[in-house]
Amino acid sequence: MAEDAVIPVKPSRTIAIKLAIVLAVAGVTIPLVLLHVHGVNGPWYWTWPWRHLAAWPLYPLMALAAIPFFAGQWMFHRWQNTGLALALLTISTVALQRAAVSQQPHEPDRSRLEQLIDDDGNTSYYSAAVILLDQQQHGVPMSDWMRGFPELQEHKLVVHARYKPPGLILYHMFWIKVLGATAFSRSVAGAVVGLIGAAGVLTTYRLLRLFNADRDSSFAAASFFALIPSLILFFPQFDQAYVPLATVVIIAWVTALRSDRPMHAILFGVAFAGVLFLSYAFLLLGGFLAPYTLLHLGRKGRAGLEPAAKQCVISIATIAAIYLLLWLALDFNAIDVYHTASRLSQDDLVHLRRPFPLHLAFDVLDVLLATGWISAPLIVFGLLRLNADRATPFMSQDTPLLLAALGLLQVTLAIGVAVFPGENARLLLLLLPLLMTPIGAELARWPARFRIAVYVALLAVTIVIAQNMIFLHLSLDGRVP
Repeated sequence: MAEDAVIPVKPSRTIAIKLAIVLAVAGVTIPLVLLHVHGVNGPWYWTWPWRHLAAWPLYPLMALAAIPFFAGQWMFHRWQNTGLALALLTISTVALQRAAVSQQPHEPDRSRLEQLIDDDGNTSYYSAAVILLDQQQHGVPMSDWMRGFPELQEHKLVVHARYKPPGLILYHMFWIKVLGATAFSRSVAGAVVGLIGAAGVLTTYRLLRLFNADRDSSFAAASFFALIPSLILFFPQFDQAYVPLATVVIIAWVTALRSDRPMHAILFGVAFAGVLFLSYAFLLLGGFLAPYTLLHLGRKGRAGLEPAAKQCVISIATIAAIYLLLWLALDFNAIDVYHTASRLSQDDLVHLRRPFPLHLAFDVLDVLLATGWISAPLIVFGLLRLNADRATPFMSQDTPLLLAALGLLQVTLAIGVAVFPGENARLLLLLLPLLMTPIGAELARWPARFRIAVYVALLAVTIVIAQNMIFLHLSLDGRVP
């Protein structure tokens, strides 16, 4: 059978039992959310506040937004048109984001999306961009505030902007320069973030294919990812946009190691330097990149040591050259900015220190919330299936099982070292595509109608969470019962 062929499957008693377990998880968690049961929305030291939006028109709007998703399933299984099917999944994710945010409380003359972008507590980058552009118009060159960025972090910037390099502020400066400091520019900036985040569906598919997953498994993984709550309900936070960027970084490094071509190492260096100009959260990817590199060296032996070392040197040199150019051209001291951001983050978030070791279990639960809870049995089923189906030693080549193992290791390390003080449903979003591998491997062996049942259950969980939990808070949310 060709690798890209859709795998024919027949219903079996085992698959029916697995489906029943998945639906049972959804059947338990949905009422718990509807009843606002304490603990479902997080532990005492970090909770997602409850609310209760009207079911009408939220439910029908989100159901309509999911129509392209199910059209994509039909396109894939009936016509085997993967490209169009993935495009439909991506469109559906964008539509679900907009449908969910449209029904959340907002001022009569402003959309919720515009207010979220303008709100310092959620995305303080836009207000910082307005101030810095005003300074430029009064004769302050960009080099001055790039040089003094650590001081801005210390005394002028607030909340998220204090803990990040200036890339996200520059993003909003671009839209303000193009469209002005208007409601429209805020809405466009937010909408583009959502579009980039939805592209994570495409990059998830590509990542699995890179690790030799068959087409059906890769599409099932991308399909599940397209409906998870965190990808949809954190719109328009930049954490969504981090998803495809993180996946691209991983793909770039895997390609560089496999090819031994300097250009691929340079491309990885450019990609990694770029994402580090947006957020230091991408440093988490070391938990995937380093083990993968060691495994690659183990397979290649002495013959692979020199090529891999060469790619590492080229990549590091590329990153260093980019930041050296920024320093020479704009006096931007990336090291000072990083140290300032790290110190401010630790100082400001000390009150959110988590109880060790209880936080480990709670962080896992937060990640499961981010993926709709029904991910838990599917991950277990998928890992067992991947292990049973493997035809070669575990680490002998790049396989879906290896990708699944490295993905779990990466997420486990991020939780274990307690990088973030809670809020893992959002802050670990960039790592969640790595958890889709076992889910895709399992669902690919299920009949299409069983898969559809899983997707309907996940969509229902996401809609109920959208109705009952606040992920991005505005002051007017307190007026909603």
